Amino acid sequence: MTSQIKFESPWFGQLFRVYDGHVMIGEQPLMPAGAGHGAPDTGGGSPVTDIGQDTVIHSDQTLDFHYNWRVKGFLNGIDFTMPGVFPGLVDPVFWEIKTYVEGVGGFFEGLVDTRYEPFQVGQGVDFTSWYVRTIPIPPPGGPGGTWPAGVYDIVTTVQMVGYDGTNVTERLPVAGFAEMGKVQIYDA
Repeated sequence: MTSQIKFESPWFGQLFRVYDGHVMIGEQPLMPAGAGHGAPDTGGGSPVTDIGQDTVIHSDQTLDFHYNWRVKGFLNGIDFTMPGVFPGLVDPVFWEIKTYVEGVGGFFEGLVDTRYEPFQVGQGVDFTSWYVRTIPIPPPGGPGGTWPAGVYDIVTTVQMVGYDGTNVTERLPVAGFAEMGKVQIYDA
């Protein structure tokens, strides 16, 4: 399942543009491991080996979130990783990536992952940076854990922030949002 990350970056207009953002959910492993939910027989004697897709997911599978977006403009050529580049920005700049799930009908819901991706100084004549990141989100409960079975709505957000390695110290007016849609997590 792929969705567009819709960015708003009123920060200095054309001098700092964020666009071409996408996020995709994939399953890992492609075929769920464990007893009781192997690949079905096709009737011709050959088992189906590619049962993976991204809207019906087994409860013990890790979800891979693949993010990418592009930033360009003159101000993207400034090294925002240095403290105090602009007044009020006292810490290095990062992209905060959050993933939320909300159960439809009273299942598990909440923030399931927060990551910080370092700012990259733009290169070339138009100061372009590409961000590409894959974030695996395993089931809750650690190794051997499972997602509670149910239907979930998935949302991701991306925002440019000041981050000191422990705390967000400043939220900058550059943010993105993607509504991923609904998935069914099943147990068998």
